Amino acid sequence: MLDLNEVKEELRSDPNNPRALRKVAWHYLDSGQYRMAKDYYAQALRACPHVYADILLDYEREIKKDFNKIGPRLSLAGFYFARGDIDAALLEMEEALESDPKSVEAYNLLGKIYVKQERLDDAITLLEQSLQEGVKDVALIEILAGAYMEKGRTEDAIKFYEEILTVKIGDKQILRVLGDLYTRIEDYVLAAKRYQAMFSNDPEVSREVITKLEGLLKKLEGNVYIREVLADIYVRSLNPEAAVIKLEEVIRLDSDKRPEIIAKFKAILKNYPGHPEVALALASAQRSQSNFSEAVEAYHDLFKTRPEFIDQAIKGYQEVLAFCPDQILARTYLAEAFLYKNQVREALAEFENMLRVDAGTAEIVVNKCRDIVKSQPQLFQANVVLGKAYLAKGELQKAVQEAQSIIALDKRYTSAYLLLGEAYFQLKSCRKAMEVLKQVLTMDPYNLEVQEKYCQVKELELEREIKECKEKLITDQWKVSLHLDLAKMFILKDLREEAVRELQLALKDQARAPFACNLLGSIHRREGRYDLAAAQFNRALELSSAEIADFARTVKLNLGTTLEAQGHVSKALKVYESILQEDIDFGDLRQKVKYLKVTSLNSIRNKALLMVVSRSDQGEIIALWGREAKAGRKGGKEDVNISFGQKYNLSGWEYFMKGMYKAALEEFGLAVQLDSKFPVSLNNLAVSLAKEGRFSEARLKLEEAVHLDSNSVVLHNNLGVVYFLLGQIEKANQELQKAKVIDPELEAVCINLGDVTYLQKKVEEALKLYKKIGSFGVLSDLAEQRLRYKVPD
Repeated sequence: MLDLNEVKEELRSDPNNPRALRKVAWHYLDSGQYRMAKDYYAQALRACPHVYADILLDYEREIKKDFNKIGPRLSLAGFYFARGDIDAALLEMEEALESDPKSVEAYNLLGKIYVKQERLDDAITLLEQSLQEGVKDVALIEILAGAYMEKGRTEDAIKFYEEILTVKIGDKQILRVLGDLYTRIEDYVLAAKRYQAMFSNDPEVSREVITKLEGLLKKLEGNVYIREVLADIYVRSLNPEAAVIKLEEVIRLDSDKRPEIIAKFKAILKNYPGHPEVALALASAQRSQSNFSEAVEAYHDLFKTRPEFIDQAIKGYQEVLAFCPDQILARTYLAEAFLYKNQVREALAEFENMLRVDAGTAEIVVNKCRDIVKSQPQLFQANVVLGKAYLAKGELQKAVQEAQSIIALDKRYTSAYLLLGEAYFQLKSCRKAMEVLKQVLTMDPYNLEVQEKYCQVKELELEREIKECKEKLITDQWKVSLHLDLAKMFILKDLREEAVRELQLALKDQARAPFACNLLGSIHRREGRYDLAAAQFNRALELSSAEIADFARTVKLNLGTTLEAQGHVSKALKVYESILQEDIDFGDLRQKVKYLKVTSLNSIRNKALLMVVSRSDQGEIIALWGREAKAGRKGGKEDVNISFGQKYNLSGWEYFMKGMYKAALEEFGLAVQLDSKFPVSLNNLAVSLAKEGRFSEARLKLEEAVHLDSNSVVLHNNLGVVYFLLGQIEKANQELQKAKVIDPELEAVCINLGDVTYLQKKVEEALKLYKKIGSFGVLSDLAEQRLRYKVPD
């Protein structure tokens, strides 16, 4: 029997004693300690190669004891492997598997050998065989997954790595490999999940994971989930700024996730209180969600905790107000922010807005304005806002006192007069209010706010007068003269039907019948029904007596304007010249006659319709004859334009003048079909389309006509009108300015360009254009309407 202690003693004295090493190895082999046996045999062989045969005999002797025992075979294979005799090791392993097909160790060792030899197919076959035999071992599966990966069988590799992950939960290397494999098959979401799990189990790999996830985003730019994963990792990596960027990108890509992202912003703020980027992002998201109050509070909280971000808070308040102008909390905080920055004028403007939105804030505004007045007594704007706050509180006399105190110091301070007028108005002193506003309108004639307030007061005064007039008619029904007065009031109120009804009643009074007919004619003229207007003016002339000769000349002039509007130029000139024979200085009639005498014969013959906006708020137009100046060679004859569609064009004109607009549209359509290159027919068709409200179709026709004749004032005017009605104000302005250059005296251009410039708040220029028409033009009624309450009576 082997004395192990004695043998070990020999090895102490001679560690490389092959005989002693072999004895120890045999001892371990015999006792079943196969790894120790293999190691000692390998050491003995290195010490003395001649013991190789004896070692093999030892193994054979041990194997013969029990052929089904796999341990000695695996130890022998390991011995071969350590010696570098791979083929012998493989042969031994294969024999081991024959004797025990379920040996995990055998599969494991043989699989590693195949992989090392790059015999991947053999390794895969072997390991698949182990699975078929029911051998389940993590190490084997890992080898097999690696072999699949090396062979490019990515999906098979993923399957086995996922299986390994169920055992080696959270293994960083397995997760990394899975992430890379999913990336390889372009399943970027699953790749992101594996990288996220990798970070969760080891935050030290954050930089690596972030790099990989950012790489995934470059491959899948619109992916929301990956951004959310990145944002979570950035937060946990103490980089909330980067997280905010990713979460804001998520909102831009998928607005439905906004509530979820808002919750994430709030969670981040709990960990990073007062963080400016997070707070701003939260407020912005809440604003986009229409949670305006919450957004405003978020901006305010940022300002309270980080005052240096006041500019961002102000911008946030203003963005909220752009979406919701009546957000009173935003107004309040914005005013406070302006005061904090010592931007007092801006703060006062916001206090004024607060009063407009919610009169209940008046007390707050009063207190703030009093403080400002004390600190800056020369800033009259503060007194004005204070006065408006008094108005909101119903303390009207205090408002009057504030306004009067300002006027006493500065008699040209417009806002003070407006405040005083409003105070008088609320005190039911309409006449005082009107006097004040008339005074300030004279002083500041181009102030839109003054004009609007003056119009408001005048309208209410007019309503009061109408009411009084109606009451008088109830008490004295035989006082027919009141019907004419009431009709004039209705005309001022643009109540057409009521005015016509009263004028028809006024016709019963012989003395006032001519005046009633004249007013009826004016109503029809304003509506573009020049045939009906002419009939009323003729009737007024018939009813006029010699005692009202001046009035008769005015009516005759009105009749001439209707003839001019219908293109009957010769008849109109005859009427105008007859008036001049009676009164050579009648208005600006001599200039009008001179103007008409240099009219193009083509424009008289072809009859182009000229558009004027009658009611821009309702998209309504009227049309009249469009005058063009002579364009022929100086001293020579004018070129004549002839069209095959002229018959239908003139027929359509007649229909249009009689108010038969659908019939006119059909005729103009036929004219264009016969001659699509005749600008006048295209123009008249466009005007008929515009009359029907078909502005886009009209625009196309007019653009085509302008291309054919770019020097026509009528075409540029009409194209400008259509652009105006389509809301394309800048284009409208361009076309009407071109028309003005061609003919600065054309009344329609003055009206239309005046409308455009007034809309652009160029009030002075607009009023000058309206006034240019005067009291005796074809469009004087419209000009008077435009000027009403914009100039002092």
